[in-house]
Amino acid sequence: MIQLKHDLELVLAVQFLMCIAIILDLPIVRQVIGFVFLSFIPGAVCLKIIKVRKLDLVEFVLLSVGLSIAFLMFVGVLINEVYPLFGFSEPLSTLSLIITINIVSSGLLAISFFTDGDLSISTSIRFDKRFVFSVSLLLLFPFLSILGATLVNCYMNNSILLLLIMFISAFVILLTISKRIPLKLYPIAILAIAIALLFHEELTTSYIYGFDMHLEYYLFMLVKNSSLWKNVIPLATPDTANYNAMLSVTILPTVYSNFLNLSGVWVFKIVYPLIFSLVPLGLYKTFQKQIGGKAAFLSVFFFMSFYTFYRELLSLGRQMIAELFLVLLIFLFLDEKIGKLQKRVLVIVFTIGLVVSHYSTSYVYIFIISIAWVLSLFVKKKTQITKGYVILTLVIAFFWAIYTSGSSLFNGIVQFGVNHFNALFGEFFNPNARQADVLRAIGMGGPAASFGHTIGRYFNYLAELFIILGFIAIILMRARSREEYNVGQEFILFSCGGMIILLMSIVVPYFASTVNMTRIYHLTLFFLAPLFIIGGEIVFKYPLKILGKWAKHVNLKALVTIVLIFCFLFNIGFIYEITGDIPFSSALSMNRIKSTSTLVDFYSKYTCEGEIYGAEWLGKNRNSSFEIYSDADARFHVLTSYGMIEPVAIDRIPVLSNETVDIREESYIYLRYLNIAYGKMVGSEGNIWNISDITSLLENQNMIYSNGECHIYEKP
Repeated sequence: MIQLKHDLELVLAVQFLMCIAIILDLPIVRQVIGFVFLSFIPGAVCLKIIKVRKLDLVEFVLLSVGLSIAFLMFVGVLINEVYPLFGFSEPLSTLSLIITINIVSSGLLAISFFTDGDLSISTSIRFDKRFVFSVSLLLLFPFLSILGATLVNCYMNNSILLLLIMFISAFVILLTISKRIPLKLYPIAILAIAIALLFHEELTTSYIYGFDMHLEYYLFMLVKNSSLWKNVIPLATPDTANYNAMLSVTILPTVYSNFLNLSGVWVFKIVYPLIFSLVPLGLYKTFQKQIGGKAAFLSVFFFMSFYTFYRELLSLGRQMIAELFLVLLIFLFLDEKIGKLQKRVLVIVFTIGLVVSHYSTSYVYIFIISIAWVLSLFVKKKTQITKGYVILTLVIAFFWAIYTSGSSLFNGIVQFGVNHFNALFGEFFNPNARQADVLRAIGMGGPAASFGHTIGRYFNYLAELFIILGFIAIILMRARSREEYNVGQEFILFSCGGMIILLMSIVVPYFASTVNMTRIYHLTLFFLAPLFIIGGEIVFKYPLKILGKWAKHVNLKALVTIVLIFCFLFNIGFIYEITGDIPFSSALSMNRIKSTSTLVDFYSKYTCEGEIYGAEWLGKNRNSSFEIYSDADARFHVLTSYGMIEPVAIDRIPVLSNETVDIREESYIYLRYLNIAYGKMVGSEGNIWNISDITSLLENQNMIYSNGECHIYEKP
């Protein structure tokens, strides 16, 4: 048995080892110890300073990491603004960051030494053979994920990943039906599954994956190369200005990259998913207080089973960081152990961290807490969501938007409201005013691609039904003063906010398209995931009553878990792969996806090595006054990130199309692997056309670069 305590000597030892690793530039050691120090130590020291007590180990880790991430962003932006006043033109250089963060961390450590800030953290872990064996088995999940993704990346072999998914499914079923798995293993299992799911997709390529990440990487490289973050970029496109305002993809990755001596690509591909893996852990601690350990585990697994978690979010570095702050805020509002003053400090810090990490997530959060506060006025019960806090959050968001974007973002928000108000009355009954995902969610979308995909869609419909019934249940049971599920008042108010946002995504024209329906659904699961379990038990409970006394022996959670596992297997693409159906997952079906109708979508996220070399060559050798023709995806992907070619407005980009009749003089033409190998081009509106339509134009150009996967032409 060991006692784990916050200890001054331990912190000093970690800091000393980190400094030695940096000075000697020890491979792996510098990255591992540096990551631990940056992600944990500053926050742990801050917790002692503000005297946060009565935390268990998981809560301590979550709050420490949240405070550390906020610390890195706040210190980074502070020295970025202050150091140039004293003549330091590169405040975010490696040396500057290492010296400053070490000095500030040491100062905080000195303050904590003179404060009576006993954290009162004591957790006893009995390292018996059974516990060690169980943890070892759980650690197989991340190991198999990394190994399996590497095999896919190198040999197009998905066997290990398929085995991993079967193991995860079997473990969830075993946990549901068994009473011998101890509660202390649940957090470890959640963390292991989260890391495995994230890495199984992320590590199937060694390069940037997804869409938004290319622009995020471009802005990070601007900061890293100049060692300076500019809060406003002159003449920037709206997307560039909005992304640049986020410290989560400008200053934060710069700190990690310089400290760890790690490429920015691997910061986004390893460091960010590891931080993001704590989000399900935070949800588990939050849900556990409402519905108990086992139901909380299943709720979190449902949250992770939706593909946005392990696929779409991997290309959204700013949202990964923002969601850590979001889950910590929810946890704090539902926690009853932390002191009032300490909770206020933490809430303010995490609110600022959320706002400076991702605009969209912070706006969804503001919307939900506003709804929760308004509803609290009707129930006439005191809650921790106050008018003052809602106003404070709005003020923080407003001033950050003004500081980083001037009036453009504020004007954009106002215009957004006006447009949606007009659309509500003008296009309310127009189905084309809703995203295809919205229509599919309510059963109005077009037919599924195959019979298998139809079955998968119906399982998602069933999950939606469970959530709706669970929502009705907690409202009615709370009204009848019954505590069967022990769901607190604040959580019910949050759930109401989540349901209203989902309803608005369906009812209000174009509302969902501003963020993306799948991401809205993912965010609402922060509040609605437990309702899947509650509603599922209701669905199975009442029909089973016809069995009389035999119904008492039926494990309702096991029945819900069967539905949950099928949702997971369909969403991750496992069933489509083993049945040979139209592939859905690039990780599981990369060897088949290149010969199907999903080919173009795959290459909108996946970047070939030759494309990168071509983009880098063009970025270094081009005449900056020449325009660049390409298909739409290449211009906003590889040419932006690896080519470091400044993003411009869509109407200023000479995107190739099947209607192009001439190429301007003094311009380049960039063709990527999809264009060359498959003859497919992506237009500015997402339309697909054949490159053979412009063969005559290409024949008259001078090819100045080719590596088999990328061709570059020049028209002098």
